[in-house]
Amino acid sequence: MPHKFKLDKPPIGYAASACGPGESTVQVVSTEFSSTEDGQHFINRLEGFPMDVLSEIRKTGTDISPSRVDHMLVLIDADANVTAYVNELKLHAMFRVGRSIEAGESVFKNDIVDIHSFGFDDVKIPDDVGVLFVFSVGWRKGLFFDYRPLPPLFQPIKYDLNATFGQFYAHVLFQERFSISNSDWEHLFDSGWFPFNALTGDNIQSILTYVRNGWKQANLLEKLTENIVAKVEDFRACWSKADVFEDHSCLLTHSLDRFVNHDYISCISILYPRIEGLLRSNHRSLGDQRQASQKNLSETAVRRYAWNERCVLLPRRFQAYLESVYFQSFDPNNRDINCSRNSVGHGVANQDNFNQQAAIVAILVVQQLFYFFSETDKRVTGPQTESGS
Repeated sequence: MPHKFKLDKPPIGYAASACGPGESTVQVVSTEFSSTEDGQHFINRLEGFPMDVLSEIRKTGTDISPSRVDHMLVLIDADANVTAYVNELKLHAMFRVGRSIEAGESVFKNDIVDIHSFGFDDVKIPDDVGVLFVFSVGWRKGLFFDYRPLPPLFQPIKYDLNATFGQFYAHVLFQERFSISNSDWEHLFDSGWFPFNALTGDNIQSILTYVRNGWKQANLLEKLTENIVAKVEDFRACWSKADVFEDHSCLLTHSLDRFVNHDYISCISILYPRIEGLLRSNHRSLGDQRQASQKNLSETAVRRYAWNERCVLLPRRFQAYLESVYFQSFDPNNRDINCSRNSVGHGVANQDNFNQQAAIVAILVVQQLFYFFSETDKRVTGPQTESGS
Protein backbone atom coordinates (compact mmCIF):
# COMPACT_ATOMS: atom_id res chain seq x y z
CA MET A 1 0.00 0.00 0.00
CA PRO A 2 1.25 3.52 -0.72
CA HIS A 3 2.24 5.81 2.11
CA LYS A 4 0.18 9.01 2.36
CA PHE A 5 1.00 12.12 4.35
CA LYS A 6 0.85 15.91 4.11
CA LEU A 7 3.78 18.32 4.09
CA ASP A 8 3.75 21.87 5.40
CA LYS A 9 4.37 23.03 1.83
CA PRO A 10 5.27 21.37 -1.48
CA PRO A 11 8.92 21.30 -2.65
CA ILE A 12 9.99 23.57 -5.47
CA GLY A 13 13.49 22.18 -6.12
CA TYR A 14 17.11 22.62 -5.10
CA ALA A 15 19.03 25.87 -4.87
CA ALA A 16 21.43 26.17 -7.81
CA SER A 17 23.30 29.11 -6.30
CA ALA A 18 24.00 30.53 -2.89
CA CYS A 19 22.05 33.45 -1.46
CA GLY A 20 24.00 35.55 1.01
CA PRO A 21 22.83 37.94 3.73
CA GLY A 22 20.85 40.83 2.29
CA GLU A 23 20.29 39.06 -1.05
CA SER A 24 16.75 38.24 -2.14
CA THR A 25 17.08 36.03 -5.24
CA VAL A 26 18.35 32.51 -5.80
CA GLN A 27 18.30 30.17 -8.79
CA VAL A 28 16.29 26.99 -8.25
CA VAL A 29 16.53 23.67 -10.11
CA SER A 30 12.94 22.41 -10.45
CA THR A 31 13.59 19.40 -12.67
CA GLU A 32 16.65 17.21 -13.09
CA PHE A 33 17.99 13.72 -13.66
CA SER A 34 21.14 12.47 -11.95
CA SER A 35 22.67 9.07 -11.34
CA THR A 36 25.41 7.18 -9.57
CA GLU A 37 28.02 8.50 -12.00
CA ASP A 38 27.37 12.04 -10.73
CA GLY A 39 29.06 11.20 -7.43
CA GLN A 40 28.60 13.62 -4.55
CA HIS A 41 26.03 15.69 -6.44
CA PHE A 42 23.86 12.58 -6.68
CA ILE A 43 24.36 11.78 -2.98
CA ASN A 44 23.33 15.33 -2.07
CA ARG A 45 20.13 14.92 -4.06
CA LEU A 46 19.31 11.60 -2.38
CA GLU A 47 19.95 13.09 1.04
CA GLY A 48 17.56 15.94 0.32
CA PHE A 49 13.85 15.43 -0.38
CA PRO A 50 14.04 11.59 -0.73
CA MET A 51 15.36 11.43 2.83
CA ASP A 52 12.56 13.77 3.97
CA VAL A 53 10.06 11.34 2.45
CA LEU A 54 11.56 8.39 4.32
CA SER A 55 11.45 10.43 7.54
CA GLU A 56 7.74 11.15 7.04
CA ILE A 57 7.07 7.47 6.35
CA ARG A 58 8.91 6.59 9.54
CA LYS A 59 6.45 8.74 11.48
CA THR A 60 3.63 6.45 10.30
CA GLY A 61 5.35 3.47 11.94
CA THR A 62 7.18 2.05 8.91
CA ASP A 63 10.95 2.31 9.12
CA ILE A 64 12.59 2.00 5.69
CA SER A 65 16.36 2.25 5.59
CA PRO A 66 17.80 4.16 2.61
CA SER A 67 19.94 1.12 1.78
CA ARG A 68 16.78 -0.95 1.30
CA VAL A 69 15.20 1.36 -1.29
CA ASP A 70 15.15 -0.37 -4.67
CA HIS A 71 12.70 2.13 -6.13
CA MET A 72 10.58 4.98 -4.84
CA LEU A 73 7.89 6.96 -6.65
CA VAL A 74 6.62 10.09 -4.90
CA LEU A 75 3.67 12.17 -6.15
CA ILE A 76 2.95 15.58 -4.61
CA ASP A 77 -0.12 17.68 -5.35
CA ALA A 78 -0.44 21.47 -5.15
CA ASP A 79 -1.80 21.24 -1.57
CA ALA A 80 1.33 19.33 -0.44
CA ASN A 81 -0.47 15.98 -0.16
CA VAL A 82 2.04 13.21 -0.79
CA THR A 83 1.59 9.65 -2.04
CA ALA A 84 4.78 7.57 -1.85
CA TYR A 85 5.38 4.08 -3.21
CA VAL A 86 8.49 2.31 -1.93
CA ASN A 87 9.57 -1.10 -3.29
CA GLU A 88 5.99 -2.09 -4.13
CA LEU A 89 5.47 -1.18 -7.79
CA LYS A 90 5.57 -3.56 -10.72
CA LEU A 91 8.17 -1.98 -12.98
CA HIS A 92 8.03 -2.77 -16.69
CA ALA A 93 10.10 -1.64 -19.64
CA MET A 94 9.74 -1.87 -23.39
CA PHE A 95 13.03 -2.93 -24.94
CA ARG A 96 14.10 -2.95 -28.54
CA VAL A 97 16.06 -6.18 -28.95
CA GLY A 98 18.62 -7.28 -31.48
CA ARG A 99 17.73 -10.95 -31.92
CA SER A 100 14.74 -13.22 -32.30
CA ILE A 101 13.18 -13.93 -28.90
CA GLU A 102 10.38 -16.35 -28.10
CA ALA A 103 7.57 -15.54 -25.65
CA GLY A 104 8.69 -16.37 -22.13
CA GLU A 105 12.39 -16.35 -23.03
CA SER A 106 14.81 -14.44 -20.80
CA VAL A 107 16.02 -11.07 -22.07
CA PHE A 108 19.50 -9.89 -21.10
CA LYS A 109 21.40 -6.66 -21.31
CA ASN A 110 23.33 -7.80 -24.37
CA ASP A 111 20.03 -8.32 -26.22
CA ILE A 112 18.97 -4.70 -25.77
CA VAL A 113 19.43 -2.23 -28.61
CA ASP A 114 17.46 0.60 -27.02
CA ILE A 115 14.81 1.22 -24.37
CA HIS A 116 11.56 2.85 -25.47
CA SER A 117 9.73 3.18 -22.16
CA PHE A 118 9.89 2.36 -18.48
CA GLY A 119 6.96 2.62 -16.14
CA PHE A 120 4.45 1.01 -13.81
CA ASP A 121 1.57 -1.43 -14.21
CA ASP A 122 -0.42 -0.12 -11.28
CA VAL A 123 0.01 3.67 -11.14
CA LYS A 124 -1.16 6.39 -13.52
CA ILE A 125 0.59 9.69 -12.89
CA PRO A 126 -1.60 12.82 -13.30
CA ASP A 127 -0.11 15.71 -15.24
CA ASP A 128 -0.65 18.22 -12.42
CA VAL A 129 1.49 16.62 -9.68
CA GLY A 130 5.14 16.92 -8.79
CA VAL A 131 7.11 13.72 -9.38
CA LEU A 132 10.15 12.20 -7.69
CA PHE A 133 11.40 8.83 -8.95
CA VAL A 134 14.36 6.87 -7.57
CA PHE A 135 15.22 3.56 -9.26
CA SER A 136 17.95 0.94 -9.21
CA VAL A 137 19.76 -1.06 -11.87
CA GLY A 138 21.87 -3.53 -9.95
CA TRP A 139 24.27 -1.44 -7.86
CA ARG A 140 23.54 1.69 -9.85
CA LYS A 141 20.78 4.18 -9.15
CA GLY A 142 19.05 7.05 -10.90
CA LEU A 143 16.97 9.95 -9.56
CA PHE A 144 14.55 12.18 -11.42
CA PHE A 145 12.31 14.95 -10.15
CA ASP A 146 10.00 17.47 -11.76
CA TYR A 147 8.31 19.90 -9.36
CA ARG A 148 7.21 22.36 -12.05
CA PRO A 149 3.52 21.34 -11.81
CA LEU A 150 3.53 22.65 -8.23
CA PRO A 151 3.28 26.26 -7.05
CA PRO A 152 4.61 28.75 -7.96
CA LEU A 153 5.13 27.50 -11.54
CA PHE A 154 1.98 25.36 -12.10
CA GLN A 155 3.42 23.90 -15.32
CA PRO A 156 1.66 20.58 -16.00
CA ILE A 157 3.59 17.60 -17.35
CA LYS A 158 3.13 17.68 -21.12
CA TYR A 159 5.66 14.99 -22.06
CA ASP A 160 5.51 11.18 -22.03
CA LEU A 161 6.77 10.22 -18.58
CA ASN A 162 7.21 6.54 -19.45
CA ALA A 163 9.34 7.42 -22.48
CA THR A 164 11.33 9.84 -20.33
CA PHE A 165 11.85 7.22 -17.62
CA GLY A 166 12.97 4.84 -20.38
CA GLN A 167 15.71 7.28 -21.39
CA PHE A 168 16.89 7.57 -17.80
CA TYR A 169 16.80 3.82 -17.28
CA ALA A 170 18.85 3.37 -20.46
CA HIS A 171 21.39 5.89 -19.22
CA VAL A 172 21.90 4.02 -15.96
CA LEU A 173 21.82 0.52 -17.48
CA PHE A 174 24.38 1.51 -20.14
CA GLN A 175 26.26 3.99 -18.00
CA GLU A 176 29.65 2.68 -19.18
CA ARG A 177 28.70 3.51 -22.79
CA PHE A 178 27.42 7.02 -22.08
CA SER A 179 30.50 7.80 -19.98
CA ILE A 180 33.11 6.96 -22.64
CA SER A 181 35.63 9.79 -22.35
CA ASN A 182 36.51 12.14 -25.19
CA SER A 183 39.99 10.65 -25.18
CA ASP A 184 38.59 7.15 -25.64
CA TRP A 185 36.30 8.38 -28.43
CA GLU A 186 39.40 9.67 -30.21
CA HIS A 187 41.10 6.29 -29.76
CA LEU A 188 38.04 4.49 -31.12
CA PHE A 189 37.67 6.72 -34.19
CA ASP A 190 41.41 6.69 -34.91
CA SER A 191 41.26 2.88 -34.88
CA GLY A 192 38.08 2.76 -36.99
CA TRP A 193 35.85 1.43 -34.20
CA PHE A 194 32.50 2.40 -32.70
CA PRO A 195 30.56 0.80 -29.79
CA PHE A 196 28.17 -0.79 -32.27
CA ASN A 197 24.90 -2.01 -30.76
CA ALA A 198 25.25 -5.42 -32.40
CA LEU A 199 28.27 -6.03 -30.16
CA THR A 200 28.04 -7.35 -26.62
CA GLY A 201 29.11 -5.22 -23.69
CA ASP A 202 32.17 -7.45 -23.31
CA ASN A 203 33.03 -6.93 -26.99
CA ILE A 204 32.88 -3.17 -26.59
CA GLN A 205 34.96 -3.22 -23.42
CA SER A 206 37.56 -5.40 -25.16
CA ILE A 207 37.76 -3.00 -28.10
CA LEU A 208 38.27 -0.08 -25.72
CA THR A 209 40.99 -1.94 -23.85
CA TYR A 210 42.83 -2.86 -27.06
CA VAL A 211 42.73 0.62 -28.59
CA ARG A 212 43.69 2.35 -25.33
CA ASN A 213 46.78 0.18 -25.01
CA GLY A 214 47.65 0.00 -28.68
CA TRP A 215 47.62 -3.81 -28.62
CA LYS A 216 47.68 -5.94 -31.74
CA GLN A 217 44.12 -6.99 -32.44
CA ALA A 218 44.43 -10.49 -33.91
CA ASN A 219 42.78 -12.26 -30.95
CA LEU A 220 40.12 -9.57 -30.67
CA LEU A 221 39.24 -9.83 -34.35
CA GLU A 222 38.86 -13.61 -34.17
CA LYS A 223 36.45 -13.27 -31.25
CA LEU A 224 34.42 -10.58 -33.00
CA THR A 225 34.29 -12.66 -36.17
CA GLU A 226 32.94 -15.66 -34.23
CA ASN A 227 30.23 -13.47 -32.71
CA ILE A 228 29.24 -11.97 -36.06
CA VAL A 229 29.09 -15.35 -37.79
CA ALA A 230 26.78 -16.54 -34.99
CA LYS A 231 24.47 -13.58 -35.73
CA VAL A 232 24.53 -13.72 -39.52
CA GLU A 233 21.05 -15.21 -39.83
CA ASP A 234 19.65 -12.55 -37.48
CA PHE A 235 21.34 -9.87 -39.62
CA ARG A 236 19.96 -11.43 -42.77
CA ALA A 237 16.44 -11.46 -41.30
CA CYS A 238 16.74 -7.84 -40.12
CA TRP A 239 18.02 -6.54 -43.44
CA SER A 240 15.16 -8.19 -45.30
CA LYS A 241 12.60 -6.23 -43.25
CA ALA A 242 13.62 -2.62 -43.70
CA ASP A 243 12.08 -0.78 -46.64
CA VAL A 244 15.22 1.33 -47.03
CA PHE A 245 17.26 -1.86 -47.52
CA GLU A 246 15.01 -3.28 -50.25
CA ASP A 247 16.95 -1.98 -53.26
CA HIS A 248 20.20 -3.30 -51.79
CA SER A 249 19.12 -6.68 -50.39
CA CYS A 250 20.86 -8.99 -52.87
CA LEU A 251 24.23 -7.31 -52.48
CA LEU A 252 23.89 -7.12 -48.70
CA THR A 253 23.05 -10.80 -48.48
CA HIS A 254 25.98 -11.66 -50.73
CA SER A 255 28.34 -9.67 -48.51
CA LEU A 256 27.28 -11.77 -45.51
CA ASP A 257 27.99 -14.97 -47.45
CA ARG A 258 31.43 -13.64 -48.38
CA PHE A 259 32.18 -12.76 -44.77
CA VAL A 260 31.22 -16.20 -43.51
CA ASN A 261 33.60 -17.65 -46.10
CA HIS A 262 36.40 -15.33 -44.90
CA ASP A 263 36.42 -13.52 -48.25
CA TYR A 264 36.95 -10.15 -46.62
CA ILE A 265 38.09 -8.43 -49.82
CA SER A 266 34.77 -9.14 -51.55
CA CYS A 267 32.77 -8.23 -48.43
CA ILE A 268 34.52 -4.87 -48.19
CA SER A 269 34.31 -4.18 -51.93
CA ILE A 270 30.55 -4.68 -51.80
CA LEU A 271 29.69 -2.90 -48.56
CA TYR A 272 31.81 0.25 -48.45
CA PRO A 273 30.16 1.77 -51.56
CA ARG A 274 26.78 0.19 -50.77
CA ILE A 275 26.59 1.79 -47.33
CA GLU A 276 26.42 5.15 -49.08
CA GLY A 277 23.61 3.70 -51.16
CA LEU A 278 21.73 2.88 -47.96
CA LEU A 279 22.34 6.40 -46.68
CA ARG A 280 21.02 7.85 -49.94
CA SER A 281 17.92 5.63 -49.83
CA ASN A 282 17.22 6.80 -46.29
CA HIS A 283 17.81 10.45 -47.23
CA ARG A 284 15.31 10.10 -50.06
CA SER A 285 12.75 8.24 -47.91
CA LEU A 286 12.72 11.16 -45.46
CA GLY A 287 11.86 13.56 -48.25
CA ASP A 288 14.95 15.64 -47.57
CA GLN A 289 15.41 18.06 -50.46
CA ARG A 290 18.95 19.04 -49.58
CA GLN A 291 21.90 17.85 -51.62
CA ALA A 292 22.91 14.29 -50.68
CA SER A 293 26.33 15.42 -49.47
CA GLN A 294 28.31 13.21 -47.14
CA LYS A 295 27.58 15.57 -44.25
CA ASN A 296 23.85 15.66 -44.97
CA LEU A 297 23.68 11.89 -45.44
CA SER A 298 25.32 11.42 -42.04
CA GLU A 299 22.85 13.81 -40.42
CA THR A 300 19.75 12.21 -41.89
CA ALA A 301 21.05 8.74 -40.96
CA VAL A 302 20.48 9.45 -37.26
CA ARG A 303 17.64 11.95 -37.53
CA ARG A 304 14.93 9.72 -36.07
CA TYR A 305 16.80 9.51 -32.77
CA ALA A 306 18.95 12.64 -32.75
CA TRP A 307 16.64 14.39 -30.28
CA ASN A 308 17.30 11.73 -27.60
CA GLU A 309 20.67 12.32 -25.97
CA ARG A 310 20.20 9.13 -23.92
CA CYS A 311 19.44 6.86 -26.86
CA VAL A 312 21.63 3.74 -26.58
CA LEU A 313 22.34 4.03 -30.32
CA LEU A 314 24.39 7.17 -29.49
CA PRO A 315 23.06 9.07 -32.54
CA ARG A 316 25.27 12.15 -32.37
CA ARG A 317 28.39 10.06 -31.90
CA PHE A 318 27.43 7.79 -34.78
CA GLN A 319 26.82 10.79 -37.00
CA ALA A 320 30.36 11.95 -36.18
CA TYR A 321 31.64 8.43 -36.91
CA LEU A 322 30.04 8.41 -40.34
CA GLU A 323 31.44 11.83 -41.17
CA SER A 324 34.99 11.30 -39.92
CA VAL A 325 35.59 7.53 -40.24
CA TYR A 326 33.28 6.05 -42.88
CA PHE A 327 33.57 9.14 -45.10
CA GLN A 328 37.20 9.69 -44.14
CA SER A 329 39.19 11.67 -46.69
CA PHE A 330 42.60 10.51 -47.85
CA ASP A 331 46.00 11.86 -48.77
CA PRO A 332 46.85 10.56 -52.25
CA ASN A 333 50.54 10.79 -51.39
CA ASN A 334 50.14 8.38 -48.47
CA ARG A 335 50.78 4.77 -49.44
CA ASP A 336 49.00 3.34 -46.37
CA ILE A 337 45.43 4.57 -46.91
CA ASN A 338 42.70 3.02 -44.73
CA CYS A 339 39.46 1.64 -46.12
CA SER A 340 36.74 4.27 -46.21
CA ARG A 341 33.93 5.12 -48.60
CA ASN A 342 36.17 7.59 -50.40
CA SER A 343 39.36 5.54 -50.56
CA VAL A 344 37.60 2.35 -51.68
CA GLY A 345 35.46 4.23 -54.18
CA HIS A 346 38.49 5.95 -55.71
CA GLY A 347 40.53 2.75 -55.76
CA VAL A 348 43.33 4.09 -53.56
CA ALA A 349 42.86 2.16 -50.30
CA ASN A 350 45.93 0.08 -49.54
CA GLN A 351 45.15 -3.48 -50.53
CA ASP A 352 46.56 -4.74 -47.21
CA ASN A 353 43.78 -2.81 -45.45
CA PHE A 354 41.08 -4.90 -47.15
CA ASN A 355 41.31 -7.01 -44.04
CA GLN A 356 39.29 -8.72 -41.34
CA GLN A 357 38.73 -5.57 -39.26
CA ALA A 358 37.47 -3.54 -42.21
CA ALA A 359 34.99 -6.30 -43.07
CA ILE A 360 33.78 -6.57 -39.47
CA VAL A 361 33.29 -2.80 -39.30
CA ALA A 362 31.39 -2.74 -42.60
CA ILE A 363 28.85 -5.33 -41.42
CA LEU A 364 28.43 -3.63 -38.06
CA VAL A 365 27.86 -0.25 -39.74
CA VAL A 366 25.09 -1.77 -41.88
CA GLN A 367 23.44 -3.29 -38.81
CA GLN A 368 23.72 0.02 -36.95
CA LEU A 369 22.01 1.74 -39.88
CA PHE A 370 19.26 -0.86 -39.73
CA TYR A 371 18.62 0.10 -36.10
CA PHE A 372 18.43 3.77 -37.09
CA PHE A 373 16.28 3.26 -40.17
CA SER A 374 13.87 0.56 -39.05
CA GLU A 375 10.99 0.64 -36.61
CA THR A 376 9.82 -2.88 -37.45
CA ASP A 377 12.18 -5.07 -35.44
CA LYS A 378 11.14 -6.79 -32.24
CA ARG A 379 10.33 -5.04 -28.99
CA VAL A 380 9.85 -6.93 -25.76
CA THR A 381 7.74 -5.75 -22.85
CA GLY A 382 8.63 -7.32 -19.55
CA PRO A 383 9.89 -6.85 -16.04
CA GLN A 384 13.12 -5.09 -15.29
CA THR A 385 15.89 -6.99 -17.13
CA GLU A 386 18.88 -8.65 -15.57
CA SER A 387 22.12 -6.81 -16.23
CA GLY A 388 24.10 -9.87 -17.26
CA SER A 389 25.21 -10.96 -20.70
